[in-house]
Amino acid sequence: MAPNIFEYATKELSQDALICWLVACAREGNGGLRELGVAFVRALMQADKDRRSVFEVGEDRPGLYEGNCDVGRVILGPWQQYGKIDVYFQAEVDGRRVSFLIEDKTRTEMHDDQLERYRDIVADDGIEEDLVKLVYLKTGYVFGDEREEAQSKGYAVFGAQDMLAVLKERGDAERHEIVRQYVEFLRGQLAFRRMAFATWDLGHDFVQWEFMVRLSNTLGLHGKKRPWPGRWYSIGGGAWTQYPHYDDPRYGHERGALYWRLDRGKPLRLMVDTTKAGERVLERWDAWSAAFDYARETREEGEIELPPGAFRSVRSRSGAVVREGTIGAVDIRSCLCREGLERVVERVAALHRKFVELVDEELRVLG
Repeated sequence: MAPNIFEYATKELSQDALICWLVACAREGNGGLRELGVAFVRALMQADKDRRSVFEVGEDRPGLYEGNCDVGRVILGPWQQYGKIDVYFQAEVDGRRVSFLIEDKTRTEMHDDQLERYRDIVADDGIEEDLVKLVYLKTGYVFGDEREEAQSKGYAVFGAQDMLAVLKERGDAERHEIVRQYVEFLRGQLAFRRMAFATWDLGHDFVQWEFMVRLSNTLGLHGKKRPWPGRWYSIGGGAWTQYPHYDDPRYGHERGALYWRLDRGKPLRLMVDTTKAGERVLERWDAWSAAFDYARETREEGEIELPPGAFRSVRSRSGAVVREGTIGAVDIRSCLCREGLERVVERVAALHRKFVELVDEELRVLG
């Protein structure tokens, strides 16, 4: 069997080309390939159909589409990078001219104001149309805040499972080498994610994210992008996820001085942002660390043990106060596989509540 080209064609431009190829099949393909292309266009039109994701020309807000999604001919395109839109094309759907704008992602996310800007480009391009369908197509993991933001801007979210559903039931078309290899690639990606969750491999951003979402929901705490955690990548590319506790009055609304953080290859750490908490927290650092250790070691009957995690409690460098420091850490990696997500989250939440109880008065001062 030949190597799978999509193991190498992993960039967004490669996926743009595949999307254009599928639309082109609807325009000029024969037999099963044309059926595949039409099915793809129909699936795009039906994406998030129960949400307001179709714009009537001249309207600023999306509405529900209640048509049958019968796809006719492709009128224009597909075009790549039309006004910096990843993929643009126009097709007849239920006898109406629909312009499709596809923002295509593999692993990256939206940036700046690109989603709003693309709709403005189409509104001003002079091309006649009846409807505009915005699609945020991502075959990589779609985070909760990412989905929410795209949908809030009128985009329908179309993920790997949606793409796979179109491709794998297409009979003759599935035997085409491009389709077969892409189906195999998508199945492999989804299997990889399932395995990462099965083993709770915290080296992956999406696994970190789901753990932190569950922890924050259990504690009832919310961050800047309520109710979502924040996530970034280190210079070396390692994922890290943090959850500032902005809505707890003990920490001061909008100050986010105290938060949990996960890094690839590191324990779950309770950290303090010294620029927000003030230098006086340094005077109480040892007491706070002792309170954390006590909260970790104190267990109710039936609660699991959380092993301590190794960390460096750096509080100053060359005489200057560093931006953040670690109060305490727990090794949750071994516990997750052994005890399961729910029990680990409940135990970390209990540790958090006990720590807050022990240093409650000092946290109120910080707020």
